[in-house]
Parts: sequence; C-alpha cells; structure tokens
Amino acid sequence: MALAMQESVFLIMGEAEAWPGRAGDDMTLGFMNQKMNTMTTRKLSYLLSFLMLLAMGACSDDDNDVPDPDPDLDPASFTITYSGDIEADIEGHAVFSETTDPDTGEDVFAIFLHSEDMEGTTIYFGKQGPQTGTGNFPISEIDMDAAEAAWPDDAFLAWGNMHYEEIPRYYYFSDTGTLNLEQSDDNSVIGAFEFSATGFSTDDLETSLDIQISGSFHAIYGEVPDLDPDPKPDPDFTASVTGDITTEMEGRALFAELTDGDTDETGFFINLSVFGEEMNQIYLGSGGERPDEGDFSITPIEPDEYDGIGDLPTDDFTGFLIVQTDQGLAYLAADGGSMTLTQSSSNLVAGSFAFDATGFAIMNPLNPISVEINGQFEAQGGEFDLPDIDFPDF
Repeated sequence: MALAMQESVFLIMGEAEAWPGRAGDDMTLGFMNQKMNTMTTRKLSYLLSFLMLLAMGACSDDDNDVPDPDPDLDPASFTITYSGDIEADIEGHAVFSETTDPDTGEDVFAIFLHSEDMEGTTIYFGKQGPQTGTGNFPISEIDMDAAEAAWPDDAFLAWGNMHYEEIPRYYYFSDTGTLNLEQSDDNSVIGAFEFSATGFSTDDLETSLDIQISGSFHAIYGEVPDLDPDPKPDPDFTASVTGDITTEMEGRALFAELTDGDTDETGFFINLSVFGEEMNQIYLGSGGERPDEGDFSITPIEPDEYDGIGDLPTDDFTGFLIVQTDQGLAYLAADGGSMTLTQSSSNLVAGSFAFDATGFAIMNPLNPISVEINGQFEAQGGEFDLPDIDFPDF
C-alpha cells in the first residue's frame, strides 16, 4: 500500500519539477518560479512523508488482530468473556506447567484456567513440547469427529467446559484463533487470547453451538490436572451389557423427581444416556422422593401391568434399557438385580447397579432378548422425559 502511494506522489513531483519559467520573463519572475517550484517540491515531499505514515499505519492496523493482555490482572488470575451461543463473563485462577498427554505420552506445555470452585469453568491451552517463549501463536482446530485430538506443529489447542447450577454443562473445542504470550518464564506466563469454538450441551448432545471466547491471564507455576483434549467429555456413567446383546455404554447421568400429570404421583428416576447416541439409555426408577444412601433391590415390573409412576416400587428400584441393535431399537425391562447408592444429595446421586433384563427388538418383537447389565454412575440433577413403551406378550 505504501509503495503504490509513493509511486503516485513521485509522478506528481516529476510534473512539478518540469514546470519551467516562460522564455522572455524577467529575472524576478524566473526567481519566483524557481522558488515556487522549490516550495512545491518541499510541500509534496512533506505530503509524501505524511501519506507514507498514513499507509504504514493503515497496513499495521489491518494486521493488528492480536489481543493484548490485561495489565491490571493479579498473579494467578484470569478473565474470560463468552459470546455467541453462550454469554458469560468469568474470572478465576490461572496456572501453567509442563505435563504429559496421557494418551500419547508426549510432553505438553499447558496453561490451565479454572473458576474458584473447579466446577464452574475450566479451560486448557496446550502446545506440544516444552514451555514456549513469548510471541503470537495460532490456536488450531480440534476435530469434533476424531477419536483423539492431534497435536499441531507450533500451535496451541484450546478446550474447556462451563457449568453452573442454573444451566447445563457446556463443552467446547477450539476452531481457530490467536494466543499472545507477552511473558513466559519460570515464574509467570502472561498472555491474552481470542478464538472461536464449537461446543455442545449435556442437555442436547446433537445440537452444535458456536462460541467466541476471549480473555487475559496471569498464570503462575502450579499443578495442571491431567490433559484430555479428546472431543468428548469424561463420562458420568459406564455400563456393560452382555448376553443376547453385547455393548459398552458411557455418557451423561442425570437424576430428577418426576410427577405423573394424570395422578400427581411422584417418582425418583436416574437417566443414563450414551454420548452421541441419545436413543441408547438406561432408566432406574423408584416411587416417591429421592432416597438416602443404601442398598436396594431392583425388582421386576410386568410390562402389561405398568401404567405409570404409581406402579413403581416405593422401597426399591426397577430398571429399563433401550439400546440400538441390528434388529432396530431394543426395549428391555428388569427381571431382578441390586443397586447401591453411595451418595444421595440435592447436587449428586452416585452408585452402582447390576440387573438382568428381558425385552424385544422393534424389527423382531416376538423373539425375546435377555441381557445382563452392570455399571456405575455419578448423576447430576437435570431434566429428561420417560419413554412410553408397549411390551408385547411373549
């Protein structure tokens, strides 16, 4: 841009210097012409300098997309602003360390930001190799469809989650952006960042969220939790299904007290839903309110006798399984088993279970299916619907 302006002004100056005094003019007029030519040349030279400064300023503004760190941040602190499909302003604690990718064994330089309770917001910035120096670094994309994230060359990956009591948990993974490290030594890493991310909510794993994230940090050396940049959150439950169907399940765990709209009767339910396969679910239910910790039987319910929450056992649990098979969705009801609740509070219900179940697949409903199911869970309070299933007579 500056070069083009410079050439234009040189052309103008060339025309100015070619203005001669007319033949026959007196000496005074010739002197004035020469002085005017000199003044014109000087003015145009000043104009050239001014235009070049403008051009340089304009070009630098176009390239200046790098965020600047907040100079007022205290050590070990950060601020983040979310916009787009998530809107929030968060602050908290910031640390950095050299750590290891548990999947690959590779060394990783990591910056870890978390809200004070460690349950609200956490965000990682990771770069393969030892601690890096200062400079501007790209933030690269984490492929949401990949089983494992691949570390790029000389770039950071960013991922994190956000959760509060009023909202579901959100997970997000970087698309593209910039990380500016203004200081990087043994004691402090100071920087700022801007990046776009793709995410999802644990309430709706199928809907993609577009998120913009920016902020600053002043990280001190400290312990960074295990890195896990894979595009999938840690599961709230795991379960194994064996027998006529064999599969491993893991995903989201929620609990809720649900009321029958027809009878106003209340039941307590635990819903275990597989990541990315929302139709694959386990339901554990009991009549009444949330029970305390303890051991419980999982009792059978005859499907043709189940007509709503009022038919659930009040001192024990029953269970249902919905799972995809090569014969379509299969629906199975508990024949018997046991469950233990190790924690039961308004924020968390945790435990383990094992039960036998019998049912059918949609494409072959007259052929009974039998399985054994066992698993463990840590469920948070949430919202979900109960399935409406009509079991055939076998």
